[in-house]
Amino acid sequence: MKKYLFTALIAIFAITAVSCEKAEERWADNENAYIYLPQHGYTSNIVWDYEGGTYSSSIGVFASGLRPEYRKEEIKVGFAVDQALIDAYNADETQQYAGMVEKLPDNCYTISGTSVTIAAGENLASIPVTFNTAAIRSAGLDPAKLYVIPVKLTSTSKYVLNPDEELNGALYGIVFQEPTFYFKANEYSTALNSAKVYAKRKKGTTEMEGSFDGQFKIASYGVPDGNYTINVAYNPEAMKPAYKDSLILPQEVVTFDSQLVYKNDHDLPLLNVHIDGSQLEFRKVYILPLTMTTTSAYAPNSEKSSLFLKVELKNIYEKNYASTMVVEAEMTNRSQAYAAKKSPVSYEADIIELQIATNNTIAGAAATAASATTYNNKYMRLRVIEGDDLRHNKVEYILVTDKGTRNNSPATLEADPDEESYYDFMAEKFVLNYRWKHVAKKETTFVKVTEVIQAN
Repeated sequence: MKKYLFTALIAIFAITAVSCEKAEERWADNENAYIYLPQHGYTSNIVWDYEGGTYSSSIGVFASGLRPEYRKEEIKVGFAVDQALIDAYNADETQQYAGMVEKLPDNCYTISGTSVTIAAGENLASIPVTFNTAAIRSAGLDPAKLYVIPVKLTSTSKYVLNPDEELNGALYGIVFQEPTFYFKANEYSTALNSAKVYAKRKKGTTEMEGSFDGQFKIASYGVPDGNYTINVAYNPEAMKPAYKDSLILPQEVVTFDSQLVYKNDHDLPLLNVHIDGSQLEFRKVYILPLTMTTTSAYAPNSEKSSLFLKVELKNIYEKNYASTMVVEAEMTNRSQAYAAKKSPVSYEADIIELQIATNNTIAGAAATAASATTYNNKYMRLRVIEGDDLRHNKVEYILVTDKGTRNNSPATLEADPDEESYYDFMAEKFVLNYRWKHVAKKETTFVKVTEVIQAN
């Protein structure tokens, strides 16, 4: 018992001793810490051509293996601009850009001082670099060369420079670019955006109603925070190279923000676009060209400053549907159930066009030597006749006669007189019962279809 008590007392004393030890003593710095440049070797860095004539950047200096929160001593690190770094790099054939690197002219940048201080409580400092953008712009730099500032660490007041000398030298390469504005939709390349105008016929009239409202972000490359006015214009001239043969959306049917204010990259302005569908036509594809014309500072990107909208008039029935159907062929006395996906297209305000239930069914089997008729890839049109009961809008079947012999409707296609066909507006569902005469082998019996088409 005494043995166990003695062991427990030793443990308590040990814990107490550790608790009394100061945190900075427990977490002492690594005496083998190294000072080096995290951005060592050749690196490519963007220098933006700011209006003020200067662009500020920095080269980091890092102290590894330290716990800065308990360190009260600062570290002074010396550095120098050293042409020898460039000479060594160009002479090393294993380097990716050997022979292509050249020093940036002295008047194009400024590095103040010859040392930088890693403050107490920190493990990182920065060597400030200021670029003279006007000088870079007028320097006539050779585009085949890579221009750098060669910086080398030379000394440290505490610890040591990294023994791997490559980690103590940086070739800070620059890529000179102009800040610019562009449409976010064109970030990777000029894109054609879709604008679907959903319209319907006004009840009891031939007039259309419906519109499109969209918002499109305006972004920037390298533009500093601030307030910049951006002007946008309807620009048919922009269509010539890209969509020269397309139908231009009439200017009178579109309204948009002609002027916006850009503040910063975290608060992108939104271009509001409104399109009135009452004057558009179904089955036509329009292109709306909008272009940034001017900004209060920095030019719009020449390749990405035009927004192109592909505008199509659609009715409310054009959706993606899941179809379940039962197909009955009286000629063969066969009946079978099927499922399919269907994507009707708008034909008029109250008409959609879709494929009849034939492909991969007993009604759409390939023709044989005894039968020259097949019903694969045949289409029909449906007109929805709106009534007072939104759950039972009547459906009228319209033959397709203008898609060619292979795709036209069967000439005898009709509504099944014994079953109702209707559209449930509330459930976005078609309940269809239709038939056509199966004339293969000179039979005049019917192929009958019961089909439910439910919007996804």
